[in-house]
Amino acid sequence: MTRREKPTPASTKPEGKNANLKYLLIGTVALVIIAIAFIIMRSPEPVQPNVPPVPHPTPTTSFRDDGVLIFSSADGRQKARITIEIAQTEEQRTQGLMGRTGFDFTKGMLFIFDNEEERAFWMANTPTSLDIIFVNRNKEIVKIHSRTQPYSTDSYPSEKPAKYVVETLGGFCSRFGIEEGDRISWLAE
Repeated sequence: MTRREKPTPASTKPEGKNANLKYLLIGTVALVIIAIAFIIMRSPEPVQPNVPPVPHPTPTTSFRDDGVLIFSSADGRQKARITIEIAQTEEQRTQGLMGRTGFDFTKGMLFIFDNEEERAFWMANTPTSLDIIFVNRNKEIVKIHSRTQPYSTDSYPSEKPAKYVVETLGGFCSRFGIEEGDRISWLAE
């Protein structure tokens, strides 16, 4: 006869209870982690109570008539003509068309800088989509950013040196066939 060994405490039924308890604990922890992840993913962006929201300035429709600007093809054919407000001082250039509304394809702003260099504009506090047109010292268009995003802080670079910048209502260049290589001229009043 074979001798049977007496079971030891390590091989008795309580081990099964410990295993079940272990699996129950692991399952509970996993469910808690999933629940926390779900709550975090569904919660809205954190609110910063001490930082007041940046209000957009009250839009204005006033527009100063400083002259007329003409867009021409490289061969001299006139493509479009607009009334311009000229921004020559640092303060005028900084303000630009921020806060402006109510203008159409007949109006724009000409920025005149003292030197020619690579430039970048943005749309902060500008409620209207614009076409931003960069122009070199020879009055040739070197870069166009069409239909820019209102209120955006994205940078719109000239990518080439520019001495002048023209801002028009978004879609102007498309509507009148204005393209890089075209030229500008203006008459100030």
